[in-house]
Amino acid sequence: MCEYLIGFTYHYPADFQLWQRGVIEDFESSTAVFVTATSLSDALQWASVVATRLLNHVHQTNDLNMHQFGHHCWHEVGPATGTWPHSMSFFQHVEFGEMPVLDRMTKEVYSNWMIESADTQRPI
Repeated sequence: MCEYLIGFTYHYPADFQLWQRGVIEDFESSTAVFVTATSLSDALQWASVVATRLLNHVHQTNDLNMHQFGHHCWHEVGPATGTWPHSMSFFQHVEFGEMPVLDRMTKEVYSNWMIESADTQRPI
């Protein structure tokens, strides 16, 4: 078993509506989760399930699929030097098949975490 940091995109309803109206250029948010799995393929598969659940969570529904919006998952190679070195302690660790706490994955929680951790190295 190996642990993989898997990033993924999702979006909030208000951001998507603004994007559809041409008010903003990008509606996507992103986050990540550490997944312990037997393979990278399994970790990516489980992260896709997590991403879909988070998308539905922030939309307060159960009928959305991350792929219908073009959202995707990726393996963050070299997490300490990759996209989010400042966020390693924020990301949850789960086993394949275990759902992280979705309420702790939202952009509001992340913004508060950034303020509390006094990490001013990168903008929010």
